[in-house]
Amino acid sequence: MNLADALAHHVRARPDRPAIIQGDRVVLYRDLDGIVRRGAAHLLHLGIGEGDVVGIALRDSIDHLLALYMAARLGAVALPLDWRWTDLEKRAVAERFHAKLVLIEPDAVALPGIECIPVDVRFHAAVAASPVDLVFPSKLDAPLLLSLSSGTTGRPKGPVVTHGQFLRRFWTHWIDLGLNARETYVSATPMYFGGGRTFSMSLLFSGGTVVLFPPPYEARDLAAEIRRRNASSAFLVPTL
Repeated sequence: MNLADALAHHVRARPDRPAIIQGDRVVLYRDLDGIVRRGAAHLLHLGIGEGDVVGIALRDSIDHLLALYMAARLGAVALPLDWRWTDLEKRAVAERFHAKLVLIEPDAVALPGIECIPVDVRFHAAVAASPVDLVFPSKLDAPLLLSLSSGTTGRPKGPVVTHGQFLRRFWTHWIDLGLNARETYVSATPMYFGGGRTFSMSLLFSGGTVVLFPPPYEARDLAAEIRRRNASSAFLVPTL
């Protein structure tokens, strides 16, 4: 299977449940699968095929989380690029891992020598106009993303993580932590970071709600957001 296969089930099982919330913007499960499928079709139109590397240099936003699932649906390989990096750092990593294109913020500078696509009004319009019924691969052993190391002892390493390996991470969330479809999870760490990315994707796979509340913030603001959303779980690093 492809991790994005689960989204079609949620359309039928929990159509009116919020899938992703950020501020006043809400994506319902009835719409999520269609958005992801159309996004994958648009990436295909842009020349991305199965196994191609797609850089994601977006803020910790709904668009970032959607892009991860769009790439997964297509069978492409996501390459996380922290939007906080310098342009030189982004370009070096994109070149090292042979990114075919990089999704960037509307106000970001394009990286020289690399095709960069701003995720802006035009991008969203193109996604909305793309077909929803294309057939995409479903292979558990297919590569999902390049999981970058921090690079503290040299250049970042990028081992490939497959759909199947990610699914096994999801199992540990359900079995060891008790996360499930009734969860309202607050994502309070950067989406580029492995923990923030993995927990958010896991909650969407299982049918829970992901509330994006990325840093920087004050502790009292995070506590207020947890209370406001009646959240049941969050992932925080020790300093948080």
